[in-house]
Amino acid sequence: MLELARSRIATLPDHVREALELASVPRAPTLDLLRRLDAQALDLRDALATAERSGIVTLDGERIRFSHPILAAAVYGSIPTARKRGLHRAVAMLSDDLEERARHLATAAEGPDPDVAVALAVAAEEAWRRGAPDAAADLLRMACRLTPPADAAARALRRIAFGRLLHGAGDAPGAIAELESLVSELPAGLIRARALYHLMYVRRLSGSLERAIDYGVQAAAEAAGDPSFQAEVYEMLSRISDNDIERKLDAARKGLDAIDRISDPDPDVVFHVRAALIEAEFYAGLGIHLDRLDGLDPGTRRRFPPVRAASRGDDLIGRLLAYSGRIDEGLEVLRAMYERSSVESRSSLPAILGWMAEAEIMAGRFVAAVELTREAIERAEETGGVGGTPWEVGFQGVALAMLGRLDDAESAATSVLCMADADPTIGLDQAPARLALGIVAISRGRFDDAATHLRVLDRVKRDAGIREPRLCAHASDLIEALLGTADLTEATAVLTRIEAEAATSEGQWSLAAAARCRALILAAHGQLDAALEATERSLLFFEGLPMPFERARTLFVMGQIHRRRREKRLARHAMAEALATFERLETPVWAERARAELARIPQRRAATGLTPTEETIARLAVEGLTNREIADRAFLSPKTVEVNLTRIYRKLGVRSRATLASRFAASQVHDAHHGSSQSA
Repeated sequence: MLELARSRIATLPDHVREALELASVPRAPTLDLLRRLDAQALDLRDALATAERSGIVTLDGERIRFSHPILAAAVYGSIPTARKRGLHRAVAMLSDDLEERARHLATAAEGPDPDVAVALAVAAEEAWRRGAPDAAADLLRMACRLTPPADAAARALRRIAFGRLLHGAGDAPGAIAELESLVSELPAGLIRARALYHLMYVRRLSGSLERAIDYGVQAAAEAAGDPSFQAEVYEMLSRISDNDIERKLDAARKGLDAIDRISDPDPDVVFHVRAALIEAEFYAGLGIHLDRLDGLDPGTRRRFPPVRAASRGDDLIGRLLAYSGRIDEGLEVLRAMYERSSVESRSSLPAILGWMAEAEIMAGRFVAAVELTREAIERAEETGGVGGTPWEVGFQGVALAMLGRLDDAESAATSVLCMADADPTIGLDQAPARLALGIVAISRGRFDDAATHLRVLDRVKRDAGIREPRLCAHASDLIEALLGTADLTEATAVLTRIEAEAATSEGQWSLAAAARCRALILAAHGQLDAALEATERSLLFFEGLPMPFERARTLFVMGQIHRRRREKRLARHAMAEALATFERLETPVWAERARAELARIPQRRAATGLTPTEETIARLAVEGLTNREIADRAFLSPKTVEVNLTRIYRKLGVRSRATLASRFAASQVHDAHHGSSQSA
């Protein structure tokens, strides 16, 4: 096609081809601009009118457009190199647009040129500030190429900015490759510390937690000569050190120490270092103290190259608001961050979506959480990831498990463990996947498997030094799994620890969950009065918290305790309310458990003479379920199902499931008729 276009253009008169050459260089050619480019050119309108009749261009008043991009490329490609460079220089001098001027100067350059490199760097910043990270990254790429080798410091700083802008434009692998290459070339010192700082950030958002921390530790050491920058390094190092809370606290405090060595510290740095300490203390179990940011103004200045996707600490504030129970407020902050990052920092979107999904899970909105994690995985793949990052995939597994999609949840969570086996630097980011596998196992009645997964998760978080119960939501599931294995000793030890930490952090959600778990353990010991009081405390703590699923779990336990106390009306009321919530939130496993519990609450004996538990088992057997499936649905052991079926066969005088089906159906018809007679 290009050769055909060249052949077609070659047949035109010389003065027409020269006019077309002028028109092929500017981004938006006009007759006035072409006259200014070549004052010697005569009859430009006539020449271009000839080209228009030949179908090469169209004229719209002063504006000139090529009929097809291939025709423009054919004309441009035919211009001799020297003339082409001259035309680009001329267009650059006539342009009022920084970006267009810089691009033309770059094309005209015959080799490294410090002035052109500066023009490109200035244009890159301007493009970034107007929300065009792709264009900004491309301009910086050219600036790096045209920076003279002798100006090593300027070239290195531009490469750092280029790497960071690649990340913002959605090319995370390209950003990592550029920054790692630069780090390998630079000598130790402040410039390499800056490269390491940005590498720490992009590595963390790509899911390599421990590798990112290694870069941060190295950056902090090499930034010793610049306390302001070192404070920023420590701030970021603290923010990402979720796998070592002692280091998380230490880095935040070192950041404050660095600030104290500065006579006039940057308000933005002061704000974010203090915010990092608030987060570190939260992880250490010392509560949430966002009020300590009151009166601190980070300002509105946007730094270039960008140092973080967050603005005014919105990533930290959004998450801590959610953890404090102000879930929708936290989500509002995170959504605003998402909207801004959609333009400025596309590679950070998976992380933001993952934080939003976590908040939706807290709120019991599991369908919304699945949708957010699905988008997070898609965004990660758009920015160079394969299959999503561990954190977001793990939370997808949690949400799917709550929605009863157990096979899908198990598949997602298992894929994260495979990632962790292949890349040990994933570290703590596999935590949501472990939680998902624990929930799946509990849902299937496999308490030993659940306890295994949740013990691993518990040990990882304990080893990291995490002492905030709201970051250890797995603990209530671990206690349930341990009770399912009849390990009251370990369950009590876990609860004692969680109660102490909940009292220290004073988190309403933590206190509510701890009280519910205390009720379970008291009930397991037969102390039903104390157990009931614990559920009542739990419900009091849940008042005002937008966490309907967790509240329904407490109602479920309360219903069980009322049943065991033979308080049938109260038991039915609590269990029915729990069931209504489970159904509304689309959590079928929990809804089925509530139905099974309702069936166990004593009421008038059916005409069959079966107990409520026997009726449930008979109904499931008639539906064609195997003993194993009945056990999973009714939350019983297979042995209990077998014993009950033997009793059912004897009571109904049957010997096979086929006969059971007809006999049971007949008894239900009798029951229904008897019930209607009674009500009449």
